[in-house]
Amino acid sequence: MADRGDASSSLSINVQELEKSMKRSLQTLGKRPRKKEPCTIYKVFGALRKEHKKDYTPQIIAIGPFHRDDDSLKEMEPLKWRYLRQLMYRKKEKNTLQNYINTIGEAVTEARSYYSEEVELDDDEFVEMMVLDGGFLIEYLVKAYTGELEHLSEVNWNLPLFRSDLLLLENQFPFTILQRLFNSSDIPVLLDLKKDGNPVTLTELAVTYVTRNKLESLPEASRPETIYHLLHVYHASIHPTPQRDEQIARACCGYATVSTMKWMKSLASAPFLWLLSAFLNCHIPLNCCGSCRRSSKEKKSRAPRGIQTATQLRDSGVQFMTKKKSTVSFLDVRFNKEAGVMEIPMLSIQEATISQFRNLIAFEQCCPKAGSHFTSHATLMNNLIDTPMDVAILKDAHIIESKLGEDKEVAELFNNLCKGAYLDFEKHHNHQLFEDVVAYSNIDRNKWRAGLMHDYFSNPWAIISLIAAFFLVCLTVVQTFYAVYAYHRPPPNGN
Repeated sequence: MADRGDASSSLSINVQELEKSMKRSLQTLGKRPRKKEPCTIYKVFGALRKEHKKDYTPQIIAIGPFHRDDDSLKEMEPLKWRYLRQLMYRKKEKNTLQNYINTIGEAVTEARSYYSEEVELDDDEFVEMMVLDGGFLIEYLVKAYTGELEHLSEVNWNLPLFRSDLLLLENQFPFTILQRLFNSSDIPVLLDLKKDGNPVTLTELAVTYVTRNKLESLPEASRPETIYHLLHVYHASIHPTPQRDEQIARACCGYATVSTMKWMKSLASAPFLWLLSAFLNCHIPLNCCGSCRRSSKEKKSRAPRGIQTATQLRDSGVQFMTKKKSTVSFLDVRFNKEAGVMEIPMLSIQEATISQFRNLIAFEQCCPKAGSHFTSHATLMNNLIDTPMDVAILKDAHIIESKLGEDKEVAELFNNLCKGAYLDFEKHHNHQLFEDVVAYSNIDRNKWRAGLMHDYFSNPWAIISLIAAFFLVCLTVVQTFYAVYAYHRPPPNGN
């Protein structure tokens, strides 16, 4: 026993025992296999997971080791075995257990490395789990692609929950390992479905499933070099398209004035519209053409950390519109800085959406290489939405379709979505949009024009009243002119 301390301290430690204990801890670090790539399947951070546990936990089926021992998910184990057997029956000569076990056995070290926590299973248990879960996923994706799931009564009612569970970060299966199992299988039906004579690939099966048949392959611009898992496939499928200058060029030459008043043409006369348009364009210039391109020499200040709410932006002259063209990605937000129009694709919000959003953010936080596009979009929506009034504005613009009930619930969803999430405000996807929105909302003439439109052009009766007042003022001016003229130059007597 070694004592260390001064007269005022009675602290004592066993140096040798403590040294042995710390050495054991250091040695355990080397027991885990060295990974070729960083792990891609994570458990969500403790405090965050505790607060929103149900959004990260599977409700029906467990895939992989993290929720394998959950008793509430054991009921689906027989279904996994049944699907594995059905996969083997598709080609009995090749799709054998021995073939699958050998395939996984050769990749045990690699497979273990994809999980953020050490898997407490011996190699036999681990290989059995991977063969069972991998075989189930392959057969499930094939059935989903061919439409066979519709004929399985034991699964059909759970299809939405199945999809939610299969897109949880903690419930993923390494795609490279799944690809090995797929390559070791012979599935004749996939060869018959392709017109070009090539069989359907595993990536096509996955993309078709996660996008609900909207896509069969990932766009080239968002196609990752290495696919991590199904959640990664879904993340890549909603990758926003690159912004193009020609998409905002239509903002020039009075687009804001014309688009704002085009619905008034049936109510107001052409001369009045022409005069009002000329007045607005003369006194509230839109900086046409010359400001459509930002000068490369322009000094940039620190990127804004946020923008105003939808209510405040509306009062600053920003108009909200839903994208008319169909788009797979709901992240394709555009801001027309000349017209003050923000176009946002429609977003349908339901119970499963909450879990989906949280897992997308968790994935981006854990795997920075995947990008931060969804975290950027969630930050944008969090800025736009603060109160139920903001939700109502976006609903009126057909941007949000909520099935949660009250608008307050939607506001709370977006207000809590990005807690604990990191975002590089200098480089994220919407950083230029943030800059343009802040610059537009700080221009006083935009606020004045918005007030004019809101006060006098918000409804047909206000327009009619303004037109009547305009002509009344004109008549009064004419009457005053003739009265003054008659006073100073009275007509000759007798006339």
